[in-house]
Amino acid sequence: MVKGLLNPSTEFNATTGFRVLYEKDILTKDLFETMEKISKFRNIIVHHYDRITPEIVVNILRKDLDDFLVFKNTIVTLLTQ
Repeated sequence: MVKGLLNPSTEFNATTGFRVLYEKDILTKDLFETMEKISKFRNIIVHHYDRITPEIVVNILRKDLDDFLVFKNTIVTLLTQ
């Protein structure tokens, strides 16, 4: 199942992996959209860290922690099939 998920010629960016998992019906649309937003937030943290306050990070973690767990469980299930 894991082999062949990504075409070697695919241009890779921060959300490509999540998109491929969604297109292969591994992630639900809701989980894909959440992980895509989290990935884009990661880019903001890396490139504009001076604009991010600890409160923003804590609020996101509180709001989205369950999504990280769902993503982790989805990938673990995929890898153990």
